[in-house]
Amino acid sequence: MQSAVMPAAEKPPTGSLVVADEVHRYAAESFAKVLSDSFDHRLGLTATLERSDDGIDRVLLPFFENVISGCTYERGYEDGILAPVNVALVPVPFSPRERARYDNLDEIARGERTNLINKFGCRAEPFGSYLQDVQLLAKDDFNGDASVRSARRYLKAFSDRRDLLASISGKEEALAAIAPVLERSSRALVFAETMSAAASAAETLLQVGIAAAPYTSDLTRNERIALLGRFKRGSLTALAAPRVLDEGIDVPEADVAIVLAASRTRRQMIQRMGRVLRPKADGRAAVFVILYAEGSSEDPENGAHGTFLEQLTEIAQNLETVEVHSVPAVVKEWLPEVKDHEGQALTENDRELAETATATVAQSAAIIQRASSHIRSVVASAVRFKRCEGVDEILREIVDLGPDEAEILIRRFGLDGEEPLDNSSIAAQLDRTYDEVVQLGDDALGRIRLPGVSSRVSDDGSAATCAEHIEGQNQTPVREPELGQRHDPPLVEHPSRRAGDNSAHVDVEKGPQKPFGTRRIQLPTKTSDRPRNRETGNRVAIYMECEGGFVPGAMLDTSDWSVVLDYAIVGRRNFEGPDEAARAQLRFYGDSERSTVDGWSLWKVKKSGQPITSLRTMPTEVQA
Repeated sequence: MQSAVMPAAEKPPTGSLVVADEVHRYAAESFAKVLSDSFDHRLGLTATLERSDDGIDRVLLPFFENVISGCTYERGYEDGILAPVNVALVPVPFSPRERARYDNLDEIARGERTNLINKFGCRAEPFGSYLQDVQLLAKDDFNGDASVRSARRYLKAFSDRRDLLASISGKEEALAAIAPVLERSSRALVFAETMSAAASAAETLLQVGIAAAPYTSDLTRNERIALLGRFKRGSLTALAAPRVLDEGIDVPEADVAIVLAASRTRRQMIQRMGRVLRPKADGRAAVFVILYAEGSSEDPENGAHGTFLEQLTEIAQNLETVEVHSVPAVVKEWLPEVKDHEGQALTENDRELAETATATVAQSAAIIQRASSHIRSVVASAVRFKRCEGVDEILREIVDLGPDEAEILIRRFGLDGEEPLDNSSIAAQLDRTYDEVVQLGDDALGRIRLPGVSSRVSDDGSAATCAEHIEGQNQTPVREPELGQRHDPPLVEHPSRRAGDNSAHVDVEKGPQKPFGTRRIQLPTKTSDRPRNRETGNRVAIYMECEGGFVPGAMLDTSDWSVVLDYAIVGRRNFEGPDEAARAQLRFYGDSERSTVDGWSLWKVKKSGQPITSLRTMPTEVQA
C-alpha cells in the first residue's frame, strides 16, 4: 500500500486484478489513488465495511460496485471456521470522584445527543449511523453554526466520558483479582484505551506471576517483533494493547480477551473479536471478560449504548453477569487447563524484555501526560488571564514538527484560539483514521521541548528532536519569554522564515474575537488549508424547491462548484457538486423516484431566481 501510492509507482497494465485487504482503509484520500480504472478485476476484503465518513458510498462502492453479503459471524459458526465463545460481564464500581465527573460528562453528552437528533436531523438508531452523522457535522468548516458546535460538544464529552470509563481505578483492581485464572489460558489479550493503561495492565499481571508485556506503537519495530514472537511461542502469555492489536495482526493462539476499554466503533468490536475467535487446536471455546463501569453508559442494564457489545453477546454460547470475585471460578469452568506447557517457561531474558517494554511504555505515557497537562494549563491561563506568551512558546516548538503532527496538536488543544477538538473530529477533518491521529499526536507530544517536560529519549541516548529538519539550516537561538510574563511579545522571526524557506512559522495577531488572539499558523511543506473565512470568497446563496413546499437553502462556491447546505441532512452539509446535493435533498424530502437529477437546473440563485447553470458563463468573482 505505502509504495503503491507513491508518484513513481508502476501503473498496472490493462486487465489487472487488484485485491484490497482491509478495504475500508482505501476510502482515505491518499489510499484511494491506488484504485485505478486499469484494474478490470477487483476484490476488496474486510470484516467491517464501514467508516466514520462517506468514503464507502463516495469511493469504494463506485469502484467495486457489488457487495457480497452474508459473510457474518453466524455463518462462520455454521461453516465451522470460528471458535465458540463464552462471555462474562463484570460490573466495576466508580469511586465518588469518578462518579461526579462521569455524571457531568454524561449530562453534556445526553443533552447534545437530544439536540442533534431532534434539531439537526441526525439518525437516532442504529448508534453507528448516529455517530457517523455527528462526525460528518463536526467535520464542517462552519465553526459558528449551532449544529457544528453541538456536534463538537457531543464528541468532546463522548470522548472524555469514554476515556474516564476506560481508566477508572476499579478496573485495574478487578484485573488483579482476575489475573490468576489466566494461568489456564494459552494466550490472553488485554484491550486498553491508552499506552499508560496498557503499561499498567501489564505491570499488574507481571506482579501476580503472569508473563505479560504491553504491545504499543511506542515501542520500536524490533521490540514489537520480539514481543509478538515470544507471545506466539508461549514464553509470554499475555499482551496488553491500547489499539494496535485491534486490526491486522494474526494471533490465533489467543483464547482469552479481557476488555478494559469499550469499543469506540462497531468495526473495532468486530476486529477485537477476530483476534480471539480463531479456532483452537484442542477445540476449546474463546472467553471474553468484559469489565464495565456499573451504572454507566457501558452498563448492559442501561443498553450499553455506544459500546457495540451486542456484536459479541448475540453469538455467545454462554453469557453471564458475575461479580469480580466470582470470575475465576466461572472462567475455570469454561477454560480447560492447558495440558502441555513444556518449553513455555518464562526465561530471564523474556522477563527482562517484558519489564523493559513495560517501563519504556510507562515512561513515554508519562511524558505525553505531562506535556498534555502543561499545554492545557497554558491555554487555560491564556483564556482566563489573557497571558499569551506561553501559548506562543508552545507554537514556536510545534512549527518544527511535521505538518500533520502540528495540525493535530493545534486542533487538539485549541492553540489557534478555536475550541479544542476530540480525536475523532480531528480524524474526520484531516481524512485520517482515529488511530493515526492518536499516534501522530502522541508522537509529537513526546518530542516537543516544553518547560519542565522531558523529551522522549532516542536510541542513541540523546533527546529526541523534531521529525523534520531543513538540511543545512543553521539554528539561530531565540530568547524566549518566561511563562506568565506580562509583556507584549514581539512578532518572532523564526529561523525557518528566511527567504526561500518553505517551513512553518507563526504570526500572532491580537484581536477581541478570540480568547487569546488569533494565531495564524503556516504549517511546514503544506499550504494553509485551515477553514476559509466563510464571509468572503466566491460564494452565492442558492435555494431549491422540494416536495411538500420545502425550500431548502445552501451556499454555492463558484471556484469549485461545491455546495454547503444551510441545514444538515442526516448529519451531512458538504457536497462536491450541485447534482449530488440536489439528489440528497430530493431523497430527504421524499422525492426519490427520479432516475436522473440535474442539480444545475434545480438549484436557483436567491437574488435572481435563475438556475445556477447561468453562473457558469459569469465571472467567478461573485459575492454572496
